[in-house]
Amino acid sequence: MSLAVAIHQLGMHPSPTATLSEGSYRTLVALVYQHSRIRLGPDKHSMLASRLGKRLRTLGLSSYGDYCGLLESAGGEEEIGQLIDLISTNRRYLRPHAAEKSLTKSPLTHSGKKGRASWRSL
Repeated sequence: MSLAVAIHQLGMHPSPTATLSEGSYRTLVALVYQHSRIRLGPDKHSMLASRLGKRLRTLGLSSYGDYCGLLESAGGEEEIGQLIDLISTNRRYLRPHAAEKSLTKSPLTHSGKKGRASWRSL
């Protein structure tokens, strides 16, 4: 059983007002850089808190400090992979519908002239 599952089974529930302290932010930034070479600047504080909030709830953790403790524990390697996945996925660009639209557009359109089929470039 992973450490994350064990913590969840303890029944701890996160506080809806958990905030990402500067100390926890620095710990997370250091771990992310150490394991992925992704640099997170001070402007990424709210993005990191937002993306990890759901993860804290899933794990049943009450604070970002508890999450940092999990990451730094003996069984934390598995969870570090989850952390990297969460912060490195830019959801804004994962819109299959928009991608499908651009793939279905043709660079050629029918001229619409009656009697002969001709195509012109857009």
